[in-house]
Amino acid sequence: MNYGIPYKGSKNKIAENIIAQLPSAKHFYDLFGGGGAITDCAIQSNKWTHIIYNEIYTFFILSLCLILFLLN
Repeated sequence: MNYGIPYKGSKNKIAENIIAQLPSAKHFYDLFGGGGAITDCAIQSNKWTHIIYNEIYTFFILSLCLILFLLN
């Protein structure tokens, strides 16, 4: 499965392993969201009811929203 926006340095290949190590909870915070691979994987895992994505570069946020919208 591919997650987030593809770019060199993306956590796409390890996103599932990272998410599998985290406990279920009400909130998930991706403090350094980048291309959104971890956030995308977290959303699809259904382990959290509220997911917060943070990124200083708004281009990534808008692109991520568009990709997630197109995939659903």
